[in-house]
Amino acid sequence: MGIKKIKREIKINTYLVTFTYETYKGYYREQQRLIKGFNKEDVKEFFLKWSKDIRTMTNAKILGIDELKENTEVVEI
Repeated sequence: MGIKKIKREIKINTYLVTFTYETYKGYYREQQRLIKGFNKEDVKEFFLKWSKDIRTMTNAKILGIDELKENTEVVEI
C-alpha cells in the first residue's frame, strides 16, 4: 500500500492599488502600485503598513483596488 499525495494549491493574486497622498511640503499626488496578496483585505493591510513607513507621504488614502486576472500565480504545496 503506497502513500498518496494530496495536492494543495495557493493562489496569489496581483492587485493594482490606486492611492493619493500629500507630501510634507503640501503637494497632492496620485499613484498606482502593484501588490501581490491572497485577497483585497490582505493587500489593504499591507498597503497601510507600507504607507506609514514612507517618510515623504502623509494622509495616504486608497482610491481603488483592482485584481489583475492575468497575473494570478498558483503555488503547489
